[in-house]
Amino acid sequence: MVKRAFLVLAVIAVTALRLDAQADNTLTRFVPRSGEIDGEPQTFQFTGNTGEPLSFVVEATSGNLDPVLTLRDRSGQIIASNDDYNYPDSRDALLEAVTIPEFGTYTLSVSAFGNTRGEFEVTLLPGYSELAHNDDFEDVEAWKATGDGAIEDADGALILALGQETPHTVAFNEALTPPADFFAQVTATNPGVSGWTVGLAARAQSEDEYYLFLVNDRAEWRFSLQTADGERVLRDWTRHPAIRADQPRFTLGLLAADSMLEAYFNGNILGRLSDNTITAAGQLGLVVGRTRVQTGIASTFDDLYVTTPREADGLIAQIIPSGTPNTTVTELQRRRLIPGSGQIVLNVGESFSEYTRPGVNILPIASGLTFADFAIGTTVYPDSITGALGGCGLVVRSVDPTHYLLAYFDGQGGVGMSERDGDTFLPGLYIEVDNWNATAGHRLLVIALGNTLHYYVDGRYVGELQTELESGGVGNAVVNFETADTSCRFQNTWLWRAD
Repeated sequence: MVKRAFLVLAVIAVTALRLDAQADNTLTRFVPRSGEIDGEPQTFQFTGNTGEPLSFVVEATSGNLDPVLTLRDRSGQIIASNDDYNYPDSRDALLEAVTIPEFGTYTLSVSAFGNTRGEFEVTLLPGYSELAHNDDFEDVEAWKATGDGAIEDADGALILALGQETPHTVAFNEALTPPADFFAQVTATNPGVSGWTVGLAARAQSEDEYYLFLVNDRAEWRFSLQTADGERVLRDWTRHPAIRADQPRFTLGLLAADSMLEAYFNGNILGRLSDNTITAAGQLGLVVGRTRVQTGIASTFDDLYVTTPREADGLIAQIIPSGTPNTTVTELQRRRLIPGSGQIVLNVGESFSEYTRPGVNILPIASGLTFADFAIGTTVYPDSITGALGGCGLVVRSVDPTHYLLAYFDGQGGVGMSERDGDTFLPGLYIEVDNWNATAGHRLLVIALGNTLHYYVDGRYVGELQTELESGGVGNAVVNFETADTSCRFQNTWLWRAD
């Protein structure tokens, strides 16, 4: 087998689907939609599934259009937005691997930045934003089954039949070796006999070493690691209400991002797990098997798609939706903002801090512990702030009382991050937020990886800061730029640490 080859295959246009979709404002997966902006935004609707990762790409095709993408839920709440994902090389917009919170109808709007005008093309893809492979199985000669399994050509589909010797067989295509991070989706048929299993194999390093995702006739799913020494079960058979084992056809999906692996049925997430045994690129396979002694098990596979992350300098999510610490971490991992391997090690329900003198009052969290690569978040309520004189924030990588990084906001909507070096705060980030609510709670998120720190306030990206501080303590902070009486209340301060 070819272990680490990477082949980018041409995108196959689905002309008939494209013509049908153009008749209304429906956005269909894999089908580009065209439009024109001459003042008013254009909106499109689509149905999203619970936990489904979706990507949206809009490209200007004429004029001086600088497109902006905005994704909203059914109530009109903004989930994500983007403008100029790779500026100045490109002014096109991108939303990559955005998590759909629940089943329902969502709206994507394409608007223009400033007074720009022109035509555009927008595409919705499951998983990531680059369509790297599309196999409609018009030719199945490149696919080979392991063991005594058999492959048949079914006029634009692939039939994979289980043999007698092994509990499952895998069909591999040596030309299909996506990068280590990818999303794959395939349509499969119900074998129609008891005891069947159908699934996907991923990151195969050989015919004996790969990850195996399966569903069965009892509406259960399973994830395991196959090696030459045997099988290691990562998630044993588990029932899930989204699995409709009685359906004649269904889709299976698998997302791999670093050490994080996620399984999907009909676009609905079944679960996720973390394992770093195989993090390198490997082949993708189709699987059919059995859970008990049974003959005549076969499944027909069609419409295999593989999407991969778009690589661009400075690509960063501009909006992170609100959620629990666990859902926030998952969102960051899917978007590859943090590694797939790590865990939440701190979670402080509530804390208070007050300060009346000029300076920064730090309330340490987990005194004596230091953190290098991590994400930390909290919700801060400014119980008492006098305009721009005071503020609340987070301190990270604190080496001592005069060497640390401070991410903060003040009472008038000034938001910033700066490094303290002795008695001086070095030049850093600073923006002013319009329509700032001085009494509401505000969500802060800091991501620290290597020498780079990213800062979000209320889910919106503020910017990045470079530092030479490699690790240190963390804490809540009250900031007084002049003498003032400032008090801040912190709720649900959490910290995720990379392994």
